[in-house]
Amino acid sequence: MKKTENLFLAIALTFGLLLTLIIAPFHAESEPQHYYRSYQISEVKLIADKKITNCYGQQFETYLPSTTCVGGMLPKSILTTAKITEGIEFRKNPKRKQNIQTIIALLNLPLDSDNRVFLRFPNISLFFPITHLPQAFGMAIGRLFNVSPLALLYAGRICNLLVWLLLVYLAIKIIPFYKWLLILLALTPMSIFQASSLSGDALTNGLSFLLIAVILKTAFDRGLQSSEGKPFRFVCVAAAPMLPAHQELVLHTPAIRYEGEKQITKSEIFILALLSLLLSLCKLAYCPILFLLWVIPMQRFRSKKHYLLTLSAIILFCLAAVVSWLLLTRHLNVPLRLDTPNLTTEQRLNYLASQPWKLLVLLGNTLRLHGLTYLEQYLGGMGWGETKMPIWHMVSYGLVLVSVAACDREKDIAISLKQKAIILSIVVTNIALIFTLLYITWTALDSDVIQGFQGRYLIPISPLVFLLLYNQKIKLNFLKFEYAIACYLLFCQTLTVAVLLNRYWL
Repeated sequence: MKKTENLFLAIALTFGLLLTLIIAPFHAESEPQHYYRSYQISEVKLIADKKITNCYGQQFETYLPSTTCVGGMLPKSILTTAKITEGIEFRKNPKRKQNIQTIIALLNLPLDSDNRVFLRFPNISLFFPITHLPQAFGMAIGRLFNVSPLALLYAGRICNLLVWLLLVYLAIKIIPFYKWLLILLALTPMSIFQASSLSGDALTNGLSFLLIAVILKTAFDRGLQSSEGKPFRFVCVAAAPMLPAHQELVLHTPAIRYEGEKQITKSEIFILALLSLLLSLCKLAYCPILFLLWVIPMQRFRSKKHYLLTLSAIILFCLAAVVSWLLLTRHLNVPLRLDTPNLTTEQRLNYLASQPWKLLVLLGNTLRLHGLTYLEQYLGGMGWGETKMPIWHMVSYGLVLVSVAACDREKDIAISLKQKAIILSIVVTNIALIFTLLYITWTALDSDVIQGFQGRYLIPISPLVFLLLYNQKIKLNFLKFEYAIACYLLFCQTLTVAVLLNRYWL
C-alpha cells in the first residue's frame, strides 16, 4: 500500500493474464483486423498492400471477389481460425458459448504459412507499425516455434498486456498526485479488457497515461524544499561537501539558497518529445493531448524564448511525423464501409467545408441520443459491445472515480484556472476531432448522427477529464479510504472475470 504502483502491478498482472485466456478468440472489438496487421508486421511488412483481387476478411465482408482490397497475403489458417471462433452468430447472440473442444482442436491447427489468401483490413492498415509492435513481437516469437494461429493470438495478447502494464506502472510511479485515480482509470473493466486483447488501444492508452504523468511531473515537481518550504535548486555551494555521505550537511548549509523553480533538463525534454511522438504515431486522433505541454510553467525553462521554442518544436515535430506517415500511406485510403457512398476522404472534407454547421448539428444529435451509452461503454461495454457489466457496478465505479478525483490532493500542488482552461480545451478539441474523423471516414452522408463512436475512445483522455475536478477546497483524509479502494478494485476485477466467463464459456 505504500507504493501504489506495486499494487497496480499485482492486480493488473494477475487479472490481465486471466483475461488473455478468458476472452474468447477474436472477440475484442476489431480483433481480427488487429491480428492480421500484427501478423503482417511480425513478417517485417510495415506497409499494407493494395490490389484488385479476391479478398477475405471479418467484420466487413467475408468474401469479396475482384475488389480493390487493402491488407496483405496471410496464411489461410488464420482466416479459418477467425471464422470458427468469431463467427457473426456469436456476436449477435450473447447466449452462444465457445466450445472448449473446438479451441483445443484449433491449438493443433498447423500455421501452413505457404498456403495464403489476401485478407483485408483497410481500417487498421493506416496505423503506424508501432501500434502493433508488441503483438507482432509475441507472434514473431511464436512463429519461431511454428505454433498454431490460435497460439499466436495468445502470444500477441500477452506481449500487448505486458507492454501496457509497464507503461501504466511507470505512469503511476511518476505522477506527482492522483496515483489512486490513475489506478482506477487503468483498471476499469473496459480498459483492462482492451489491454488483454490484440487491440492497438493498449499501447495508445498506456502511452497517453505515461505522457500525461510525465507532463504533470514536469509541471508540478518542485524539487527539493528549502527550510522555508520554498522550492530551490543548488547554486554557489561555496566549499560545502557534495558527496552523498554529506547529504544531510548539504541540506542545512547556508551555502544553498532559494533561486526559483527547478530547471527542466535536456533528458526531460527528450523524454517528453519521445513520448509525444510515439502517442501521435499510435493514433492521430489523440494529437491534441500534446498541447498539455503548455501547462508546464515558463519558469521551468531558462527563458521565455527557450520555453516557446522547445514546446513548439516538440508539437510541430510530432505533427510533421504524423503528416509524413499519412502521405506515405495515402494510397491505402479506401472507403471503409461498402454500404456508404463511395466518396473519398477529400470529397467528404469538401462536403463538410461547404456545410460546417452540419457537423455541429450531428454532434449535438449524437450526444443527446447516445451520450449515456458512451459512458456505459467506457466503463464496461466489452467484447463487440454486447458484453456489459451490471449497471449498478458501472454507477458505483463512476461515483468512486468522481469521489477520488475530488478528494485526493497534495497540499503543495494546485492547478491554476489557466491550466484547467488548457486541459478543458484539450478535452473538447480531442472529442470533437474524434467525431470529425468518424464523420469523414465512417458515417453515411444522409445519417442523422455521427456513427462509429465508442466509449473506449475516451480512455486516453480520461485522466484529463478528472483533472478538472482537482481542488484544494475539499478537505478529507483520503488515506483512510485507501484500503477500501484496494478491496473495491479486487472485487471489480473478480466481477469482470465472472462476467466474461459467463459470457464466453459457462
